[in-house]
Amino acid sequence: MELESLRVENFRSIADSGWVAIDDLTCFIGKNESGKTAFMQAVEKLNPSHETDEYSPYEDYPRDKWPSYSDRHDTDPDNVVTARFQLDEDDVSAIETTCGRGLIDGREMTVSRDYQNTLTWTLELDESACQEYLLGEYGSELPEELETALSDVSSLSGLRDGEEYAELEADLGDDPVTVVANDIGDAVLEDRLPLFHRIGEYTLMNGTIDIESLMQRREDETLSPGDRAFLSLLTVADLELAEFLEVDDWRQKTTQLEAASASVSSEAMQYWNQSGSIRVRIDSASSDDDEDRRLLAIRVENLDSNITVRFEGRSRGFRSFFSTFCQLAELRQRDDDIHIMLDEPALHLHARAKEEFLAFLKDDLSAKQPVLYTTHSPFMIDDDNLHQVKMVDSDPAREMNVFEDVSLADDRTRFPLRNVFELDLMDTLSVRPQTLLVERKADRIYLDFVSRALKNDGDSGLDDRWTVIPISNAENIQSFVSLFGEDNLELAALLSDRPKRRRRSSSDQPGSEAGDFEIRYISDYSPVDGGSLEDLFSDEFYLQLVSRAYADSLATAPRTPDVLSPADLSASTAKEPIPSRVQQYFERDEIEVTFDRAAPALFLLENRQELVDQLDQQSQQQFFPLLKEFNNIVKSLDSTVKKRSSLIDTLGLWGSLGGVQAWRPRSTSHSGISVGGSSEAGRFLSRRTAHPHPPHRRSHCRRCGFLRCCKTANWTPSLAPVRGHLCRAAQRGSPGRFYHTPAPRTGSRRFQFRGRRRQGKSPALPSCSEGTVRYLRYPGVHSAHRPGDRRYPLLRGSRCFAGLR
Repeated sequence: MELESLRVENFRSIADSGWVAIDDLTCFIGKNESGKTAFMQAVEKLNPSHETDEYSPYEDYPRDKWPSYSDRHDTDPDNVVTARFQLDEDDVSAIETTCGRGLIDGREMTVSRDYQNTLTWTLELDESACQEYLLGEYGSELPEELETALSDVSSLSGLRDGEEYAELEADLGDDPVTVVANDIGDAVLEDRLPLFHRIGEYTLMNGTIDIESLMQRREDETLSPGDRAFLSLLTVADLELAEFLEVDDWRQKTTQLEAASASVSSEAMQYWNQSGSIRVRIDSASSDDDEDRRLLAIRVENLDSNITVRFEGRSRGFRSFFSTFCQLAELRQRDDDIHIMLDEPALHLHARAKEEFLAFLKDDLSAKQPVLYTTHSPFMIDDDNLHQVKMVDSDPAREMNVFEDVSLADDRTRFPLRNVFELDLMDTLSVRPQTLLVERKADRIYLDFVSRALKNDGDSGLDDRWTVIPISNAENIQSFVSLFGEDNLELAALLSDRPKRRRRSSSDQPGSEAGDFEIRYISDYSPVDGGSLEDLFSDEFYLQLVSRAYADSLATAPRTPDVLSPADLSASTAKEPIPSRVQQYFERDEIEVTFDRAAPALFLLENRQELVDQLDQQSQQQFFPLLKEFNNIVKSLDSTVKKRSSLIDTLGLWGSLGGVQAWRPRSTSHSGISVGGSSEAGRFLSRRTAHPHPPHRRSHCRRCGFLRCCKTANWTPSLAPVRGHLCRAAQRGSPGRFYHTPAPRTGSRRFQFRGRRRQGKSPALPSCSEGTVRYLRYPGVHSAHRPGDRRYPLLRGSRCFAGLR
């Protein structure tokens, strides 16, 4: 049988979870004390894989409901957990073999366990077959008149409207169909019911085990959690503990241990990439007190350094991972049908290690047994299957404590789910440097959705080179640029309004208020003043998103239609942005939830496949100019910019590479640099990357116009100023190439421009004709001043001779 859904009622903080769909891998998120663990504890007792406590109404029943329940819990107990299954052919065959043919009329089956710890079964049964079953099983025990009445009909439905049915129900003690279903469940299905195994505490494995003592503890049933974890390792390695008590040839046994160790390591280490190439070894050893007393010890070998350490000498994160892996791998090898429930697994692991552990759960473990787990970490959420994420809240917006609708969750509950998208976006930055900054996460969703719709219709959507990043508000632009480096990215921004403060910049061109990059404002494209991206949708389409995102709330409002239309918002000012008009409508009609602008966007994200073909022509026409504008911007940027990939690049220590490196202009109007002598491995830079100093630390050379350092500046040595100088010189003095070579004997670096400068276009190089040689001076290194040479500083204390002459 296959588990389809679960429901928990009246258990601790959960009043009613509602029906929770169960997949191969089901994730539960929620705040602390929200009821995630309580849900799993209730489910486990439906059919536990190992001995556990039964339900106790005095401890488990919700305290606020206990006064009304205390008088009836013995005679009319409430259900705690109900599971809905789909029967397979083997289940049906077993039922027909034991109870009679033709009883099963459908494949759906439910089973419940109540506070009296009694199982109740519900099946889709054929009433004609039920009549035959009741005659055969209970006919002799029934009063003669009831047996006769039951024999005179061909189906139980023939008795339903008569007094005989009520008498039959009273005599059997329950509804006749329910009696048959419970008989089938108790006789056949209870033994076929899947087991539920919950792991709430993750024990670290004992690294050294005394074989005789462990066997004695197992026989006495006094195993510690660490003992059980070690036995799991032996099971995964296909080893039996008893084999090590009497060994004639330890060389042969050592070979077996090495083979087992290799098998376990190759399986486990494919999900561990945190500490290089390592291997777990199971070694035999003798006790220090008694040489005849054999021990098994776990050691971890670093294959890169050929160093081994005791298992206890490794980090807690690794020991936790390996111990948990062995316990789960043992469960995976079991032949019985078992559902695994994990409470906050991978708790001690690094973020990337959590992702690897999730891959183990997803690709390996859940392929055989369904897995349910709780988490607070976005790294433990499968972003490919967000529909498998269930949110848990002890005080939900609606009656159900477990739900999938993101709009019903508060910010704290859905915070890990939102982090999934944020982390994915930030990872994308390391691949594509063309970055489009927007203010809200919803803006990214809308741009992506409309772009996809336009491409489906054969039009041009947003250029795929753009990586759209939400930054919350315009004031965060400066922090974003400082964090990632403007020289590492090609930036543009789409803002709802102009930022209140300006970043100090040498550039003061229109459209560049927050930095030396292009900024566009939504209000320039919106049909209303102060509009947002939502206003670029037609009112009909956006209100459809709102109606579907808040379908449940609108259905419970007495004066509200199920689907909002522009006419419903007529009381609001038509010139206001549509989110404001919707919010006013929610407040005016006293809808039970507060309108959240993120809810329609999240609904659009979850249903984008369905809605992408429904985007109307008006919406596409209003978005098209905006997308076209940013496509033109990205075409004007240099698409070959690559991120720095080495420490040398990061520190700017290009001079240490040696050799000749070519500097080539990117275009006739914008020149740059290619580092390392190769345009493939190089990085093109623009003049705005010239200097790392803050504005008050830099000044312009009076004669050449290049940036120079004040002599009191204290900063890390790099080629950043020269890099900027040459870039600007290349822009003014193209077409030509700059060459970088070590200067002989002096220890300086020589940068030489070869090629004709453009006559009248280079006021910075008035004395140059065919070439210019530029020297970079180091402290204590003096070279002869020659006419026509211009020197530029690198280190603190250097001075710009061109500006002083």
